[in-house]
Amino acid sequence: MTINPDVRIKIRNFFKKYGKLIIIIVFALILVIIINRLLTLNNAPEAPETSYTPHTTVLNTEDVPKEYADSFEEFIENYVKYCNNGDYVSAYNLVSDDCKKNFFGNSYNNFVNYVSEKFNSTKSYAIQSYSKVDDTYIYSVKLYDNFLATGLTNQSYRYVEEKMAISKDDGGNIVFSVGNYMGSQDLQYQASNDYLVARITKSVEKYSFIIYNLQFTNRSNYTVVIQDGNTDDTEIYINIGDETRGCMEKDTKIVLAPGETKNVSISFSKFYDSETKVDSLVLNAVRVMENYTGDEETAQQEIDNAIYKASMTISMQ
Repeated sequence: MTINPDVRIKIRNFFKKYGKLIIIIVFALILVIIINRLLTLNNAPEAPETSYTPHTTVLNTEDVPKEYADSFEEFIENYVKYCNNGDYVSAYNLVSDDCKKNFFGNSYNNFVNYVSEKFNSTKSYAIQSYSKVDDTYIYSVKLYDNFLATGLTNQSYRYVEEKMAISKDDGGNIVFSVGNYMGSQDLQYQASNDYLVARITKSVEKYSFIIYNLQFTNRSNYTVVIQDGNTDDTEIYINIGDETRGCMEKDTKIVLAPGETKNVSISFSKFYDSETKVDSLVLNAVRVMENYTGDEETAQQEIDNAIYKASMTISMQ
């Protein structure tokens, strides 16, 4: 293609006039690109900001007092270390006497069975203050595989979580509970009639449910049925706040022979840090029977022929 002579002259004159400026601009751009690339390669990335505050309580953003926070840090570090190393005696000795008694039944073997399931491999941990009830601080503790020890091959990120509690005992010593155990209380609530005496003797609270120890005494010469699954009604429940909650052990048969006393434990869903309180426990389908077989096929006939049928409420107010 032939370029017009006038155009060639204009182009040549343009480069004569602005050539040096163009070269300077191009050189400057190249220099900026090189410097930017060097800075990108040589500068370490800034650490991301994090809001991780393990001793700020999640449910009310209240900081755990330094005395408790430092004690729990030391406890969890040692507890995980002992459990990882199989030093169960040392780990057991870190747990409060109350937790040993009311969660592990003062049985070291029960503790070992519990811990060995949790620590089936080398674990690391992460803690977060979760809530506070009276003078008890509750921590959420996540235990996850230590990938430096186990490696990542063919593994997915998994963890187990439990609530641990820190509080002071009657002597003012800081103590720790594990396994979601929060505390226990001896109780003396009772209801009775001509046929049955029902007592609540103790409550044991885990983080997400409460267990009641009950004692039943049959005062009659007949069979007393409290729960056997042969009625359409919810046989045992609690009144809590504005609702009722049936017991978790719906398949547990509670049947008393004439004159018999029986102790049972039944549990109900209830979060330890919930503001709702249990108002009462209801035995909703107490049946006193002269003839009782427990057979599903004859159950309704036996209920219809019961000597006495009623609901019994044990108030806890």
